[in-house]
Amino acid sequence: SFTNENADYLVVTTFASWCPLCTEHIRSLSQLLSISSEKFSVVAVNRGEEPIIVDAYLTEMGLKNTGVVFVRDVEDFVFKSVSGFSMPETMIYSNKGVLISHIRTPLTSQDIAMILDDVRNFKSQ
Repeated sequence: SFTNENADYLVVTTFASWCPLCTEHIRSLSQLLSISSEKFSVVAVNRGEEPIIVDAYLTEMGLKNTGVVFVRDVEDFVFKSVSGFSMPETMIYSNKGVLISHIRTPLTSQDIAMILDDVRNFKSQ
């Protein structure tokens, strides 16, 4: 479970260097860090690729300085735990660990409004 006093919401997404849609997806999610009045933490979980591959991918795609935290999941636990079947899989949690939304498609910058709507609807409950 996730609890964080420094962020209102945690966005967890899966990615891999072989996923052609993951790069734009991660860039779109990084927008949450700068455009929203709510505080987001964005964590991108790599699906167990070797560190040298992950590092080369992040460097080549210009993703290292986006504010997104990148971690490597050697056992692919996150993807399996959400019964993942598409790439990327994205989950949005409250800072109390409550799952707000599970999105099974890549997001574009236009989809960020959808995430913000999900969060605002959750806050009003």
